[in-house]
Amino acid sequence: MKLLYLNVLLMFFLLNPILGHAFDDAGSIKGKVIDEASKNPIESASVILLGTRLGAQTTDDGLFAISGVEPGEYVLQVQYVGYDIKKKTVFLKAGETLDLQLELSGAAVMSKQIVVTGTRTEKFKRDVPVIVNVVDAKMIDATQSLNLLEGLSYQPGVRIENNCQNCGFSQVRMNGLEGKYSQVLVNSRPVFSALAGVYGLEHFPSIMIDRVEVMRGGGSSVYGGNAIAGTINIITKEPTTNSFEFATNTGFIDGKIPDNQISLASSVVADNRDAGMFLFGNYRNRNAFDANGDDFSELSELEDISAGMHGFYNISEFSKIKPEFHVSYENRRGGNKFDKFMHQADVAEGTKHVSLNGSVDYNLYLTEDYKQRLNLYISNRQTFRDSYYGGLGSTDTTDIVAAANAYGRSEDLSAVIGAQYSTAFEGFGGKHELIVGSEFKYNELEDSQPAIDRSIFQVIREQALFVQDDWDINDNICLLIGARLDNHNLIDNVIINPRVSVLGKLTSEFQIRGNVATGFRAPQTFDEDLHILSAEGVRWIYTNAEDLKEERSVSLSGSLDYTVSSIGSEWGVTLEGFYTKLNDAFSQEFNEAASTDDLEVYERVNSSGATVMGGSLEARYLTPYLQVQVGATAQSGKYKEDQEPIDGIFTDEITRTPSLYGYFTISNQFTSQLNVSLSGVYTGSMKVPHEGGDELFIAENVLEETDPFFELNTKVSYLFATSNDSQSGLTLSVGMQNILNSYQDDFDKTAGRDPAYIYGPTRPRTFFVGTAIKF
Repeated sequence: MKLLYLNVLLMFFLLNPILGHAFDDAGSIKGKVIDEASKNPIESASVILLGTRLGAQTTDDGLFAISGVEPGEYVLQVQYVGYDIKKKTVFLKAGETLDLQLELSGAAVMSKQIVVTGTRTEKFKRDVPVIVNVVDAKMIDATQSLNLLEGLSYQPGVRIENNCQNCGFSQVRMNGLEGKYSQVLVNSRPVFSALAGVYGLEHFPSIMIDRVEVMRGGGSSVYGGNAIAGTINIITKEPTTNSFEFATNTGFIDGKIPDNQISLASSVVADNRDAGMFLFGNYRNRNAFDANGDDFSELSELEDISAGMHGFYNISEFSKIKPEFHVSYENRRGGNKFDKFMHQADVAEGTKHVSLNGSVDYNLYLTEDYKQRLNLYISNRQTFRDSYYGGLGSTDTTDIVAAANAYGRSEDLSAVIGAQYSTAFEGFGGKHELIVGSEFKYNELEDSQPAIDRSIFQVIREQALFVQDDWDINDNICLLIGARLDNHNLIDNVIINPRVSVLGKLTSEFQIRGNVATGFRAPQTFDEDLHILSAEGVRWIYTNAEDLKEERSVSLSGSLDYTVSSIGSEWGVTLEGFYTKLNDAFSQEFNEAASTDDLEVYERVNSSGATVMGGSLEARYLTPYLQVQVGATAQSGKYKEDQEPIDGIFTDEITRTPSLYGYFTISNQFTSQLNVSLSGVYTGSMKVPHEGGDELFIAENVLEETDPFFELNTKVSYLFATSNDSQSGLTLSVGMQNILNSYQDDFDKTAGRDPAYIYGPTRPRTFFVGTAIKF
C-alpha cells in the first residue's frame, strides 16, 4: 500500500511540468459582498473564479480583489455559511478592472444547493436528473445530531434502526431495504466494507461533516453495482475561510444517564488561496442505559475519539491536490456487570475499533478553457477490531472456558484506486459532459472467534470500467445515461449494469424525473447479518451454499416535483414512486443436519426473489428565517415465497420494515440571535422476529407486531454575537429529544433475553445542554 501511494504521488508530480503557463494582459476583479436584506457587508465570504485557483476572501467591510485574471469569460462564485451560493458570469477584457456588488440571500432555497453525488460533477440540485437530498450542517445542528447516523433520520425513504440491545449495532434502511443494499461513500469514494458497515456510520462526528448527499435508487453509473437501495455520500469539511469552533454537548438519557461530547475544529486558508487545511477533533463518552431495571443494558456504554484533517494545495493554475486523513477509536460494551471483565459477566458484547482513513485526490485540467479534466484518486480504510460476544450465561449452564474464549479479532483493509476523465462539449444534439473511468477495489478481511472455532479470511477484488454522459438535449430535457462493467473475483462472469435517468423541465416550476437501474450483490462470507446472529449469543457457523450465485436487481423510480422560488424563499412538493425487484435474493436457512446441540449452522442460499415498492411525499417551505420540511414514505416489501426469519415462523413479508414512516423539521430564526427548532420522526407498526426457547425470556419463537412510535424533539439556541452583524460568538443551546418518551416497553429481561428484539426510537427522553464558540 505504501508503494502504491508513492507511485500515485510520483505520477501526480510528473504531470505537473506541462502546467507551467504564463499569460499577458491580465486584468482584475474587485467588489463588495453584502447581505441582500440588510445591505450590511459580509466578512470572510469566499469569492472564487470556478475552474481556476484564483480567489479572495472578503474583508470586514465586505471588500475583495482578485488580480492576475486573464481576459475571457468566467463564472464567479460567492459562498458564505448561512447563505445561498451565488454564481455570476463575468467577461473580462485585456487589462480591464471589473467592480461588482454581490448580494447574498439567506440559505433557504434548496434548488440552489450544489451536489456531486448524482453525476460526480458539481451541479445545482434542481439540474440533476436523479433526486439527491441533502443533510447539511444546518439540519444536523437543528436536530442536535451528534454523528452521521443520527442525522440521516430526516430524509424521505430513509430510516435508522437499532438491531441489538447489547452492543447497539445500528443500520440505515433505504426504500425498505437493509443497509447492505446501500452504498456508503466517503467524499465519493467506496471504501466502506461489510465490517465497516456494522458500526462505521457512528464513527463520523458531526463536526467533520460538511453535508451528506442521499440518492435513493440506482442513479449514476459511476458508482458500484451494490448501490441498489441508494447511495449515502459523506462530504467532509474542506477549508474555505479562516475559522475556529469549539462545541460541547451534555445529554442526560432518561434524565439521568450522562452522554457527553466535546468537539474542536479549525480551518486555515492562505492569503493567496493556494493552500488550506481543516483540522478537527471529537470526544464522546456515554454511560450504559438500563430501560427496565434488570441490570442489563438497552444502550451500550460508549467511548469514541476521532481526529483528522482535510486540505488542499493548488500546485498550479490547472492542478490541485487534496489529501484527507482521519482516525477513530471506539470502545463500546453492553450486557451487565460492567465493573468486571467481559468474560465474567452473564452476558457481554463489546468491541474496540481503531480505524485509519486516508485519501489523496488529484485534479488536472488538460485545457486552458477548463473543459477537460483528469481526476486521479486513491482511498483506503483500515480497521482493527477486538470483540467479545459471550458470557457465563445462567448458573446452571456455566461454561467458564467457553466464556473466556469468546474474544475475537478482526482486521479489515479496504482500498480503492481510480482514474476519471471528463470532457464538456457541444454537438450531437445538445451539450454533453462525458465521464470515462476505471476503478479498482480491494478488500481483505480476517476475522476469528476461537470460542466457536470460526475463522474467516476473505479477499475481494473488483475491477470496474464505467462511462456516463450527462446530456442536456435542450434547456428542458436532460438525459443521464451510462453503464458500468464489474469484474468481481467471487463471480464467474463480468457484470454489466446499465443505468438511465431523465429530467424533464415541463415549466420553470414543474419537473418530472425517471430512472431505470440494474445492480448486483456478490456472495461473500462476512456480512452484517453475521453480526446479528452473533449478537444473539449463540454458537454458530455460517456457510455459503455450494450453488450460491450473485443477487441481481432491477430498480425503477419516477418523480414529480413542483417548486416555486422567489427572492429569498422557496416552497414545493415532491412525489416519488419506487419499485425494486430482487432476483435470487440472499436468504439464510437453518441447517439442521449440520447442527449439534451446542452449535447452530446457518447457510446462505438464493431465494426465489423479493419485491419492494412504495412512494414518498415531501413538502417544504423555506425562507432565510423559517425552514419547514415534511416527508412521508409508504411501502410494501415481500418475498415471492415464504421465508423463515426465525425457526418455525414463516412469512412472505420483509421483516423489521414498517409500511409507513416519516419525519418533519421546523427551524425558526426569530431574531439574529434566537433560533427555535422542532423535529420529529414517525415509525409505523412492523413485524419483528422474537426468539424464544427453554432458557430464553419467552417460551417460543414469535413474529411480533409492534406499536407505532412518534419521536418529538426540540432545541432552543441563543447567540451572543461579537458584533451586531456577526455570526461569530458564543451560542448556548438547550433542548429535549423524544419529548413524549415514545420508546419500546417490552424488552426481554436478564441473561435469557433476545437482544435482537429491539425496535423503534434509538433512545428514550433525553435532555441536553450545548455550547459553541465560533469565530
